[in-house]
Amino acid sequence: MMVCSKKIRVVFFITSFRGGGAEKIFQQIINALAKRKYFDLFVFTIENEFDYELSPNIFLKCFTNGHSRNNKLVKLKNSLIAFYKLYKHLRYIKPDVVISGATNRANIIALTVKVFTRAGYKSIICEHTNLREYYKNKSFIESSIMLFLIPLLYSHVDKIVTVSKGLALDLVQQYHIKAKKIEVIYNPINVNEIIRKRSEEIEPVFKKIFEYPVIINVGRLSRQKGQWHLIRAFRLVKEKLPETKLVFLGRGPLEVYLRKLAEEFGLKKDVYFLGFHKNPFKFIARAKVFVLSSLWESFGNVIIESLACNTPVIATDCDFGPREILSTKSYSNRVWDKIEYENYGILVPPLEGKFYTSDEPLSRGEKLLAESIINLLSNKKVYSFYKEACKKAIKNFSFEKAIENYIEVIKNSLL
Repeated sequence: MMVCSKKIRVVFFITSFRGGGAEKIFQQIINALAKRKYFDLFVFTIENEFDYELSPNIFLKCFTNGHSRNNKLVKLKNSLIAFYKLYKHLRYIKPDVVISGATNRANIIALTVKVFTRAGYKSIICEHTNLREYYKNKSFIESSIMLFLIPLLYSHVDKIVTVSKGLALDLVQQYHIKAKKIEVIYNPINVNEIIRKRSEEIEPVFKKIFEYPVIINVGRLSRQKGQWHLIRAFRLVKEKLPETKLVFLGRGPLEVYLRKLAEEFGLKKDVYFLGFHKNPFKFIARAKVFVLSSLWESFGNVIIESLACNTPVIATDCDFGPREILSTKSYSNRVWDKIEYENYGILVPPLEGKFYTSDEPLSRGEKLLAESIINLLSNKKVYSFYKEACKKAIKNFSFEKAIENYIEVIKNSLL
């Protein structure tokens, strides 16, 4: 592990590289920096899960075996092990900069090590989590602790990178973080790679599905992503457009509930759960529309990825990200009770996040979501407009610019 003293030693610390938007972004950043000769990179993960590959010339170490997922005791044990091992490795490596992110868990551990050791390295955290919404769904004790702990620990960080303007503003307003510490860098989206991958053939077993008009949703099957609202809205879509199919790419704790809901609606043969795929773009490119049904986001990488696949997007106007990507209007211009046909995509009002059974009537938000899908798929003029808008939208998100911004943040932290 000997490194050249002229190079900048950078340690990346995240929970894992398990399939997810934030994890994928970290992989892209790390691999891009690995091509620069003036960095020595070390990557540490809490848990041993890898759906994304790193460059072979990067030092990589996992601190624990397996994963914790929904087991709180294992999660606590792994976190304590990671704290000790990160502390031990940082003492040996003596990095110039430590960058953590992808999950708030990784940020908390990294900053606790920083405070505990009083080490001289610079600390940068990448905040990919909408903390207000995330901890709203935790226990009162956990959310109260984090409300106290986050401002305390974040005061010791040298720089915070947020992935959207809305998320940056929320950190200032909710957690009293100093605005001068925050840098907004939109996630790097490698459009050229997406364009190449979207043309790959899909597996023969899935081809039959895409002979029909497909509505696609890509993401973890979890409460945050609100996919049950989409299934309920899809029931109304099927009444107007009976040929349509609904496809989910992803895995997660709500899969059983979502499958059951689709079956109770009599949609078992029309709703498909295809699991996680390393190349989701070949599926997105063959769909008629991508629908983001999230209750909250930090940015919404998959929106830009869908636009790069030349697939029109409908998204909930949730906090944060979809409005910044699809509209030129600010958050103060939000309309809460109707569909907004914006420059680069369609925004529908945020969904309420309540779990429904199949016999409960559709909510106002679900009806508007269904209406937006029906209008897009049945109106050729509207569809052509948003198909063309895809090409214009992706020009706003440069992979190279994002990477250069990260390099600038690293270098400026050392001044």
